[in-house]
Amino acid sequence: LLSIDCSLFDASGGNLLQASALLNKVSALAETVGDDHLSSTLLLENISDLPPGGQTQLRSLLETLEDNDNDAGSLEGALTLNVVALTSHDLRSEVESGRFREDLYYRLSTVEINIPPLRERKDDIHLLFRKFASDFGQKYKMPTIRLEDDAIQLLLKYRWPGNIRQLRNIAEQVSVLEESRNISAYTLNGYLPNANNSNLPAVISN
Repeated sequence: LLSIDCSLFDASGGNLLQASALLNKVSALAETVGDDHLSSTLLLENISDLPPGGQTQLRSLLETLEDNDNDAGSLEGALTLNVVALTSHDLRSEVESGRFREDLYYRLSTVEINIPPLRERKDDIHLLFRKFASDFGQKYKMPTIRLEDDAIQLLLKYRWPGNIRQLRNIAEQVSVLEESRNISAYTLNGYLPNANNSNLPAVISN
């Protein structure tokens, strides 16, 4: 899995050239270890934030991979690349406004899966938090945190502007920073930034 956060690119989008070089290295590795056909995934996060230069380079990269499909000596000869693009924006609207290339949109939109934001999936919020808390308990070799009833209600009422990534980050923050393994609403509230003011992580004070 090669994951790229498109929101971190500058106007040139030059990091895509590095991505292409890395994929070629993966292909060469497949040949070295004797795997004549390796499957890999390119995960493009925040694809709608990719600047125009990066969109052009990504289109060229995908076009090259597709055109070389029958070339035994090419990247595709040893590597099947699955491309997954993620965005919180409506890409069709981005295309209509001229902010996203139409040809790139159609190359990426073979199968579209629309997932509602976390705030609209309240039944999932506590389950996901418990899963993340369990994972971090194992990772840091400490007892898993548990939310008290009032904390669960606070969790469900929060709007989660950062969606699942924000929920995961907060589960990790609470797991690492809190001595008590039972988390009250008062404690949890200190980790939830005001969604109207900032999407930055909460700042925890002593």
